Amino acid sequence: MFKVSVFRRTLFAAGLGVFLASGVAQGQSKSSRVIFLGADDVCSYCAAYNSSLRDYAKEKNLDLEIVTNKFDPAQQASQIDQAIAKKPDVILLWAIDGAALIPSIRKIDKAGIPLLLTDVLPDRKFEKYWKSYSGADNEAEGRLAAQLMVDGFKAKG
Repeated sequence: MFKVSVFRRTLFAAGLGVFLASGVAQGQSKSSRVIFLGADDVCSYCAAYNSSLRDYAKEKNLDLEIVTNKFDPAQQASQIDQAIAKKPDVILLWAIDGAALIPSIRKIDKAGIPLLLTDVLPDRKFEKYWKSYSGADNEAEGRLAAQLMVDGFKAKG
């Protein structure tokens, strides 16, 4: 069974934990309501991520609702609207399409609901709309991989 890396879980836990602790310090209820909008258990990585998130929420006594879909950004935009209507303490979003969901990300911000992103990082010019991100920087990793290939080819002549 594929496991979500300890590093990834630690990043997520640290971001969510610090955020929720600050809310508790400001007088909010101790049981925070979190809605996670992400991918369905259609792949082993998604299933492991969702399972790990459930385990973390249980461990931390979070009121967690997991809403998934099969990689359909239009459906996820609708799910985001529904999540906003529920007024959770936090929305955790694994954006199915980081570019297509910018209008939805703006809606979350406008509703005053803190947004934490995971796994998919939209264009950083919109980062004022979310509180934190846990996951890889795929563009930076791609640039580094390309540079390593160039260096390797130069070394071989």
